[in-house]
Amino acid sequence: MTMLAYDPVTAPPADVRCTDLQNSLRRSEVITLAPAGVQSSSGGPRTAPAPLTGAILVNRGCGGLIVDTDAMHAALHDGRLGGVGPDVFDTEPPTHHPLIDSQGVLDVLTV
Repeated sequence: MTMLAYDPVTAPPADVRCTDLQNSLRRSEVITLAPAGVQSSSGGPRTAPAPLTGAILVNRGCGGLIVDTDAMHAALHDGRLGGVGPDVFDTEPPTHHPLIDSQGVLDVLTV
């Protein structure tokens, strides 16, 4: 396995560093979004991942990074994503969303 990492604040180790977020998203079979200590980006700009077809997206955003739940559901439903692991939702605590019942949802943490 080859690991790529992108962090706009602290440079990852050189052997895993990827300087371009979009390039790393396009090359990755498993994408984990896990920002630490980031202020909420509600209403701010969002990155639209363009991963490999069938990639798995795990969003552990901790409220600082949110993937549009409707877009994630659509990408899972039409096969652009092979699986998702949502840990945060557009609305917290999450209201029931069709994504929760979808095949390919790896784990939904709603605590």
